[in-house]
Amino acid sequence: MSDDRLRSAFRLLDTPLDPHPAFAERLYESLAIEAGFRGAISRRRPWRWGTLMPAWRTMTPAMRLVYLAAVVTLLLAALIGAGLAARLLLAEPSAADIVAASQGVQQDPPAYRMTIQAIDPVRRYVISFDGHGAWRWDRLVEPELAASAQGAYEIHADGRVGRFDPTFRTWSVTGDELRLVENGTWLSWIEAVPYQPGSPIPWISCDSWERLDDEVVASRPAYHLRCAAREFWVDTTSLLLVGMSTPQGSEGAGVSGMATALEIDPPFSSDTFALTAPVGAQVIDQNNPPASLVLRVGEPPPSWTATYLDGRVLDSSKLGLPAAVYAWAPWCPPCLGSTLQDLQAVASGHPEITTVAVALDQQRTVRGYLTQHPLTVPVAYDDADSLMGAWALNGIPTLVLLDRDGNVAAVHPGPLTGADLQAMYAALAAGDPIPSPVPTPVRSPEPPPPSLAPGATEVVSGLSTGEAMPEWSGPLATGGTFQSSSLVGRPAAIWFFTGGTCDGCPLSDLESFAATAASLGGSASFVVISNGEPTPGWTRDLLAKLGIKDLQVILAVDDAIPQRLKMSIFGTILIDADGRVVEVVPGLMDPETLTRRLLELAKDAATSP
Repeated sequence: MSDDRLRSAFRLLDTPLDPHPAFAERLYESLAIEAGFRGAISRRRPWRWGTLMPAWRTMTPAMRLVYLAAVVTLLLAALIGAGLAARLLLAEPSAADIVAASQGVQQDPPAYRMTIQAIDPVRRYVISFDGHGAWRWDRLVEPELAASAQGAYEIHADGRVGRFDPTFRTWSVTGDELRLVENGTWLSWIEAVPYQPGSPIPWISCDSWERLDDEVVASRPAYHLRCAAREFWVDTTSLLLVGMSTPQGSEGAGVSGMATALEIDPPFSSDTFALTAPVGAQVIDQNNPPASLVLRVGEPPPSWTATYLDGRVLDSSKLGLPAAVYAWAPWCPPCLGSTLQDLQAVASGHPEITTVAVALDQQRTVRGYLTQHPLTVPVAYDDADSLMGAWALNGIPTLVLLDRDGNVAAVHPGPLTGADLQAMYAALAAGDPIPSPVPTPVRSPEPPPPSLAPGATEVVSGLSTGEAMPEWSGPLATGGTFQSSSLVGRPAAIWFFTGGTCDGCPLSDLESFAATAASLGGSASFVVISNGEPTPGWTRDLLAKLGIKDLQVILAVDDAIPQRLKMSIFGTILIDADGRVVEVVPGLMDPETLTRRLLELAKDAATSP
């Protein structure tokens, strides 16, 4: 019996026992170290829930639910946070954000060099900027000009601009009227309207910018944007505008072109932006330029062609000799008025001299001017600038005289008096040296008219207070003809605007005058006399760009209207409801004074019997 108990005890001791896990792990590590197997992989316990939650078995069911809910909440929060972080990292800017950022870069761009291919007409430019205010434009291709004209460039630096003309290898330096960063380079976020420094920059704006699929421009990724009919491409790295497309004839038409190469912080040579003349160039003083860069007295001139208004071809090499060629244009105030009439009168007295007036404009524009101001002198039009290019004239009006042998006898720029023309024609007919124009004597200033404020010294007009305004008429910029008689019945303000021929005349004055007119409604009449246009339709297009619709703008195509109103300098004329002059002041009368004076005149007209 006892023997059986003993055997049973030994059998229990023979049963293998699992060692404690911690003891087994330590024993394994100790043996591995002693045996030299330190690098051996340790045996680990199989993963159990107790490893993550050692107290799980001791938790009540309620505590387990709370624990699981907390773990799930933490996991969801982590997922949401990761999603938000990824969204912020991968967020794409909106079209409006890209435009705003690119416009900001245009005001302060980095140093870059960009080659631009214009679409219509096809031209190629290289625009370089040093990152500190200096610009350079290089013209690579301009098909409508001779091949020798390629290579022209201009540099804007230190408040000046230098221009190189490779055709005649001339170099000139003048004042830099407009900063290119404000006026805009070929590809620009600035609207294509005349802009003056100091005025608010007319940025291109849109109520609904649209972002299209990104594209590759100049071998670089670019944002592709669209607004109405216009499309824009913006370099994704520099945010420079690298492409622009505007369908011709669409609202707000502008340039169309695309960058073909773009370098940021390129290596510029030391003379890239230097205002120094290239080797072998003829330096021209812009304050006293020669009348022509190629015409030499006693030498034959280059030939050119134009077209007479009756369709015949004018070949300068086949003109009857001696000859007089008068270069002018309908948009050039100094070319018109008495100068043309004097030329006609003198030419009619010298039939032995072939006289031709060559207008640098389109046939339609020249015919329109001659309809109102007929000439008996033969008139030709040159819309391809053949004359200006061949004879390299520095401006108009210019009179060129050719002797009996076809050589240049004289070149006289600027307007000429009838006496000057008579003396020149007489000398040309007799084969004598051509006399120079007689300097116009400086007249002593006349006393100011009563309409001027006390102490004023400027003679604005010969009109006197209380004088009936002379009758006059002129073509409206929007079409039709304006008659001054239409102003009778309510007070009126007449202002002379010279924006088309004056680089320093701010457009804000025109907008201010239009705003005053809008504020007074029908209480008074407002008339603008626009003195000259750089190109036909310039004033009409400007009014459309500025959104000015209800302002009467008359085109002064010559000096007839200013002379009729006895204006010596341009200013503002106030007239009452009876058409009598009330006040004449230089320039634009300030809006507050103008509004007050016109309201007073309107009140007087309403209370008068």
